[in-house]
Amino acid sequence: MAGTISSTTESALHTENARTTLQLAFFAICLSLAQAAFIVVFRTGLPTPVLSYTIGPAILVCTVLGPTLWALRAPGRVKWVGPLAIVAFLASFILVAFGIVLQLLVFAAALFLLGAALRAIGRPTLSPGRAALWLALFLAVLAISTIQIAGIKYVNYVADQLALAGRTDGDMLMHAAIANAIRYFHFPSTGIDGLNFTRYHFGGDVLTALLSRGTGFDVVLSMIAVKIPLLVPLMSFAAGWGALVIGRTLMPQRRLGALALATGSGVTAFLLESALVGNLSSYSDPLLLSGVLMMLSAPTIIRLLNDGAGGPGAARPAWWLAVLGVFLFGITKISNGFVWCGLVGYWALRRYGLGKGFWAVSIAAGIVFIPAYLLTVDQEGARTILFGTPYFVERGFGKPLLVYAQPLAAILCLVLLTRDVARGTRRFLIESLAIAILVGMLPGLLMWIDGGDALQFMLMAGWFTLPILTAVLAGLPGRIAAWPAPRRRLAWAGAVLAVVACVGLGASDVRLKFNIFMAYNALLHTGDRSYYDQDNRKGWREDGRRAWETYGFGVFQLPPPPQAGKSLVDALRAYKAEAGNAGAAYLAVDSDYWPLVSDCDGKVTFPMSMAGVPAIYGYLPVQSACPQQFSLRGYGGWGAAPETRSDISDEEICGRAREKGFSVVLRIDSLADRSRDRKITCP
Repeated sequence: MAGTISSTTESALHTENARTTLQLAFFAICLSLAQAAFIVVFRTGLPTPVLSYTIGPAILVCTVLGPTLWALRAPGRVKWVGPLAIVAFLASFILVAFGIVLQLLVFAAALFLLGAALRAIGRPTLSPGRAALWLALFLAVLAISTIQIAGIKYVNYVADQLALAGRTDGDMLMHAAIANAIRYFHFPSTGIDGLNFTRYHFGGDVLTALLSRGTGFDVVLSMIAVKIPLLVPLMSFAAGWGALVIGRTLMPQRRLGALALATGSGVTAFLLESALVGNLSSYSDPLLLSGVLMMLSAPTIIRLLNDGAGGPGAARPAWWLAVLGVFLFGITKISNGFVWCGLVGYWALRRYGLGKGFWAVSIAAGIVFIPAYLLTVDQEGARTILFGTPYFVERGFGKPLLVYAQPLAAILCLVLLTRDVARGTRRFLIESLAIAILVGMLPGLLMWIDGGDALQFMLMAGWFTLPILTAVLAGLPGRIAAWPAPRRRLAWAGAVLAVVACVGLGASDVRLKFNIFMAYNALLHTGDRSYYDQDNRKGWREDGRRAWETYGFGVFQLPPPPQAGKSLVDALRAYKAEAGNAGAAYLAVDSDYWPLVSDCDGKVTFPMSMAGVPAIYGYLPVQSACPQQFSLRGYGGWGAAPETRSDISDEEICGRAREKGFSVVLRIDSLADRSRDRKITCP
């Protein structure tokens, strides 16, 4: 099964690999600092605490430099950088949660590690041409990642202000509600009608809650601090480091340079995502977090399972990592955990047959998957039908083919690699990619899942593929260099054409994202609620063009007015500070609050999302007038909410509040008129 890893000049190669990892870490840190600067630039005139754009880079520095500097001290440690990075990543959030003193410790550690890394890397000796290539690559990745962040309706540079304007996606508001519930009440809930346990992939919400608790930020601003200067750059590092480890396992004699690895990760993680492939959906925070964590652990497992020089116990750490990954990836994104569980079972079968080893690993993975499943999957709220209409019948094969374009391309490249490769490792990777595709397709073949969410299971293959395809791409320059000059020129011309084609295919996506960016900024800087009011491409395009024709970039010079929901949110936060966890809110049926949030799911989660205040009897006045999806998970699933509801008296409000465990209720009768708010004490 295993491909033998060469021991020739092994110590020198390990040192070189550690330095390469250090260069990849610096690339990610520079990307993080640039994104932090963009947070400041794009939020001009908006509330932007210094900590909101500095804590992310500090955690990133600790995450990537701590393990990398440790790997520089001894040969053979590079393969452990990813798992140790996960430990540093999670530990940093725990420290941050306990307030400013431990936050200062994180910043101090980041500065110390940065100084040590600068001393370790020494004085740069890059030629002008190579320096220009690094700069061009950095600017390209920065440009693509910025477009991907700025032009989405999910977490972007100003998502917290869009939430105040009532124009943030309902899925995001639900995660904000869950994060606030974890922050204040220590378990996930949407807070629609009291505190009902909400089963959903809330691993990322735990991190958001920890950051929000320690910094005092609202959770949406915490989402910005977690995603933009931390997870996006960490994705670049994970893909590059993972490709280095897998590349050394697959191509033992091939030296993979940092520039080649950074270029490969930039192409696979950023460029292909914008070129109509959409195989990652990195705009989804749960997918982004789960995918990054997977990329930080999978290469180590692949290395250990394919280390022909290792003894009988060499694979034991791999199984521990793989089994723990079932829970970690599942709690952050259950679809990833499901497919990963299938991969772990296949690897055990491949290594042990039907022997004791297979049963030990498979049973352990199954046992670990059970709590992840029970904590994240709401059978009543998810609306799944076993042997219902398959995804491929309901939605067609177009999207799955695009999603699987990248793993299929990786399989093709591996098949064509016949020289200077560890054949056992190559076969292992081909089979693993095929299993990831197959297991990811099973839910879409066997079940009907509301909203076409069977697609989520297919996306895991793209994340698993990232470091593998990056390794193959990074190894191409060395292979091409050995070709005859005419063939070499043809290959480089083909590579340039491929990049140009990707840029061309992504042009329409860039135009759409720019229009979204202009549309929501016109809303924020003018207060005109006719902007960014329709959650569809046509509406975004029309609003973006109108904003550009009316204001151009001058829209950013307009002082942003208070958003429509600010008065209400300020009142809810003040009420939360006073009443604590004993306070709930009641949204009157005839209140003018209801048009504030355009998203149907967001309407009912808004008080919990923005202020951590659960609602009492917070259902929509007329369910059929605004269909919901995500929020129905928060109160018993589909059909549990009343079709219509009428206003209730103070006595009835108190009765329901006491039943749900609250002693005071803030009745909200108006969106803007705070004199109409009324506090009801329920003895």
